[in-house]
Amino acid sequence: MEREQIERAAALTKAATVKPKQKSTAGANQIALGLNQLMTEQRQARIDDKNRRQKEKVKTPTDLYGEGGILKLLRWGGVADETALPPVHMALANAGRGKNGGMTHQRALQIAEMRKLRSWNSRT
Repeated sequence: MEREQIERAAALTKAATVKPKQKSTAGANQIALGLNQLMTEQRQARIDDKNRRQKEKVKTPTDLYGEGGILKLLRWGGVADETALPPVHMALANAGRGKNGGMTHQRALQIAEMRKLRSWNSRT
């Protein structure tokens, strides 16, 4: 009986061990596939984040004046949408709101006056 147990244990041990001549690549393939999937997901996340930041970077007059303000401005200017407004409004929207926000606004109005871009305001 002991001999049978020893032989059975030896057979189980022999079956469980991988012979050095036989190389198993299944685990390596799974690791490579997992890393490839992870890299693809990270690359897509970076691209999405970059696109979102670029979209947030470009402001419109609606972002500057708000929904109610842009409606008044469109009515005063007699235009249908914000793309028909003078370019000074797009420049103001993208100028930022730092310490120089008021100075930028004043300078934009001076440039508009020099270029006669404020003439649309006299139509009210």
